[in-house]
Amino acid sequence: MTATSALPAAASADHLTAALRKAGVLGAACVGNVAVMSSAKKLRSHTFRLRLDCDGPAGDAPGSVILKMGHLDSDGRSSYANRYEIAFYRDVAPALPERLVPRGFEAVDATDTSAWHLLLEDLTDSHFIATDWPLPPTLTQCEGIVGRWRASMPRGGTIPGWVFLWGVGAALMPLTSICEVSQSSLLALPIASAS
Repeated sequence: MTATSALPAAASADHLTAALRKAGVLGAACVGNVAVMSSAKKLRSHTFRLRLDCDGPAGDAPGSVILKMGHLDSDGRSSYANRYEIAFYRDVAPALPERLVPRGFEAVDATDTSAWHLLLEDLTDSHFIATDWPLPPTLTQCEGIVGRWRASMPRGGTIPGWVFLWGVGAALMPLTSICEVSQSSLLALPIASAS
């Protein structure tokens, strides 16, 4: 476990208290102590699993959370904006059926001097990672994942205000982003053939 003095500002007890209270899960308690249970630093993000010890009646407060955040470059600027994942947890996830994706307690965009971050529900004790990177899940696992996703979608298979693009890869993008793309760029997107 890591001492709180080594944690980023988004993992401070005061910040977590404010974020969890705003999300409606903390009640009258305060986060008194934060400790790192695990940490994974990757190319574009650093993910912490944080144990929270609360002072006072904690209500529905989680005992642990996931803090995923971006890196700052040598000039102290965010090196990657991660705007689609931030938008997903801020705008789409709250509209999805409960328990489909981790609950997002806070989604903060990067600024000129601070990294983006997501404060998420910790599902470590109830979920698992299908395979180690870069290996894909098995066909059976993929079919189960897609089946659960499809069953959870609103009628018609879309989320209002969002579109699902198919091409070389697939992406869930906000309609406002699609509208910013020129018509000629959209025409250049590959279309899956029916044959």
